[in-house]
Amino acid sequence: MFKYVFVVAAAIGLMALSPTGEWRKGDPAVEKCMSEYTAIDAVVQQAGTIDAEYARIEGFPYFRLNRFLASYDFAALNAAQRTEWVDHLVKADKDERAIEIGNLPAVKRGELYGRLERDPVTSTKACADSLRAFDHQKPDAHKALPPRAVVSGSDAAPARTAIRTPEQLAALTAATPPPVTGTTVFEPMGTKPMSAYTVKLVVNQSRSKELKIPAPKEEAAERLIGSFAPMVRVTGEPDESMVIPVWKDGKIASEYNAAVAYARFSQAKWKGEPVLQISYFIWFKAQPLDGLIWRVTLGADGNPLAYDTIHTDGSNYLLLLDGSLRAPGAAKLPEIPDGSRLVLSIDGATHDIRHVGAWDGVTRDNYLLVEYDRLRRLYYRDGETRSLFDATGTSGTGPTAPRQWGHHKLANGAYFDAPDLLEKLTSAK
Repeated sequence: MFKYVFVVAAAIGLMALSPTGEWRKGDPAVEKCMSEYTAIDAVVQQAGTIDAEYARIEGFPYFRLNRFLASYDFAALNAAQRTEWVDHLVKADKDERAIEIGNLPAVKRGELYGRLERDPVTSTKACADSLRAFDHQKPDAHKALPPRAVVSGSDAAPARTAIRTPEQLAALTAATPPPVTGTTVFEPMGTKPMSAYTVKLVVNQSRSKELKIPAPKEEAAERLIGSFAPMVRVTGEPDESMVIPVWKDGKIASEYNAAVAYARFSQAKWKGEPVLQISYFIWFKAQPLDGLIWRVTLGADGNPLAYDTIHTDGSNYLLLLDGSLRAPGAAKLPEIPDGSRLVLSIDGATHDIRHVGAWDGVTRDNYLLVEYDRLRRLYYRDGETRSLFDATGTSGTGPTAPRQWGHHKLANGAYFDAPDLLEKLTSAK
């Protein structure tokens, strides 16, 4: 098996690249692939199905990356590690294009198929492999690749923010939650928390060979997501919380066919090593659509390093830490007995978290855990699908519109998906 390695030097910034790719001219197969990428991009842009979760690298249509992948210093990587990094960028583009092409209206997909004379998804997969092999042999391609690609930070800061007093932070994790009436408690269906030792084993088995990036799949993914899924206690009627975002009559709406939380993995860095994060997205019946993200960052020992949360528009960031870590504006995590779950007490009117603690109740309703990527392929009409988010990474309009993963800019200017967010916050004095 061939290994394709791009040797790049460490620098900061995204270079302005020539889109022509002079080194690729003269090879009919390569030029055909570049033409196919151009055709696909034009149709996707015209149809409005661009997916904004990953960033593109100009001049390399088969690459996409996020902030975690952009955080690597390639001067410090060996050849095998650089090869794996390229693997991640190629896979990200293939996955993104499958969503963009899959969300095209049937007529547009048919037109594109006719122009390419083959399935567009097949084209992107084949061309990615061909261009990668070709570019590897060309020194000019190595020079054109950005020395250190970064993801844009042009998103607007959230319109809302919350400044919590020390008394409010203490109340968030007090031994006794505030009294409320009319609550509904949801429990993740069919899941059981694992021990920290088992979590450590499952995470380590999912790490990539060279960069040790944790990326659980299939059964391992389900076990981890189920293990850290919180109890959700909401004031108000049951159909006001944990709803399903849908497209209805050309607009985003919500349904309560079942209580659902959407889950996804991401990666961060702690003391220079990649660690796994699990985020849970809870949506509420509101116009416009509103939601809450609850995230756990796992340490190398299988225990949570920290929890943090924001609204889906990036507002009201809250960090919760255990006794070994400190940060300004963070709440102290309560003691959670082994085998217990955290319960999030959420205000049904404001959708803010009022309290976090261990669950010891009996009466419960269930909620389903589904993958976050379903939000990027929602049923639209006539058998077609559309993402919850537009090409700018937002859903709907207005300052409180939900944002796609990678576009949650916090009030301090940092990003929720920044791999060094936790380290920066806990090192702040």
